[in-house]
Amino acid sequence: MNFHGSTRIQKITNKWGFYPRHYWEALDFMIISDKENEYLKSEYIKIHNRKDIGMMIGEQIMYWVWNIQDLSFEHKGVVLQDFGCGKAWPYKKRHIHRLWNVEKVVLYDFGIPEYEKKPEVGEFNAIVSCDVLEHIPEEEIDATLEYWYSNPNMKFVFATIAGYPARATLSDGRNAHVTIKSKEWWIEKVRKYANCKTELIYFPEIGKQYKAERIILENNS
Repeated sequence: MNFHGSTRIQKITNKWGFYPRHYWEALDFMIISDKENEYLKSEYIKIHNRKDIGMMIGEQIMYWVWNIQDLSFEHKGVVLQDFGCGKAWPYKKRHIHRLWNVEKVVLYDFGIPEYEKKPEVGEFNAIVSCDVLEHIPEEEIDATLEYWYSNPNMKFVFATIAGYPARATLSDGRNAHVTIKSKEWWIEKVRKYANCKTELIYFPEIGKQYKAERIILENNS
């Protein structure tokens, strides 16, 4: 299971009907990528299943309610997907979506059985994603962003990104933030796919929210 959905590969043959070398290299990468995704999924399921107070409840979005409200009131007919919603506590217990101008909220988190069904392109026209992108392997980032912006009628995207190591580690010893990149790297990646207003909040250092940088991208600008 992938972060972004189905893995795709184009079968290209030569005139003799044989697959060229790059096909088999891509196939090997798919196998490695799928194994990596299954491993990460199992790790996140373990974390989600912990009973610690506040563990993976999706609380990060609470800090950005007003940013999302501002974006939502710029549009009509918003169907919002929370990509990586955790246990969705802010929606269930605090009903934060009532503060937004949205018709519907669609919840997705591949580590939570209740929300593991991934919405199809066209079932949403806006994305919020808090404290998620840095948990996605670098080789999956492009496909994830492509999925976010696949609907040509997207209204907006709001995402927060950490640029520092997490306190948590995976069972194999790696840091839970598997993709740690600079603000510039993320901007370049997002610009490659963005087709709507996009607000990014980038945190360069742990525990120093006052150093967060707000980036607004207008229609692939």
